[in-house]
Amino acid sequence: MKNAEIIMKAKKKAGFFSNMEVHTAAIWKKNGYEVKPDALDKPAFECEIWQPGSRGESGKRFHKESAAFYAPFQVEKIGTAGGMESTLKALGNIPGITFLVKGAKTAAPVIWISGETAKHENEITALGGRWAAKKSAWYIKPETKPEPVPALVCEYSDCDCDGDLF
Repeated sequence: MKNAEIIMKAKKKAGFFSNMEVHTAAIWKKNGYEVKPDALDKPAFECEIWQPGSRGESGKRFHKESAAFYAPFQVEKIGTAGGMESTLKALGNIPGITFLVKGAKTAAPVIWISGETAKHENEITALGGRWAAKKSAWYIKPETKPEPVPALVCEYSDCDCDGDLF
């Protein structure tokens, strides 16, 4: 039986709808969420799934391992970064680090952080920083809000369109 089938069966047995999204804590974290502290010891359900491993005494490449699954109501969004200006200002106050903004003029800029980051891991995380394992560096994706669209006002004072120009 494949992992998807094992998880579906365990989800059904626990009383969850088949289309409800459930993941392990590691997958939720990868997607920008963390399991709420009060839910860590109370997963939605647990089941044994196949995990890759080295060929040990049994000579098998896979083994079954217990995994805890959490539902959306058991997780919360990891602290998000503030705006670009406030994030850069806060980073400028942290001694021993340097940062570089990539894509500053795009809709999705990224701030890459280097230097003495190990000493300031908590501060960087509080600003919305995440660790990029492949690049071995910290990064922050600051919130970017679109420019507000000005309200359309009819130029005719005696018009009864209430600003609905279309």
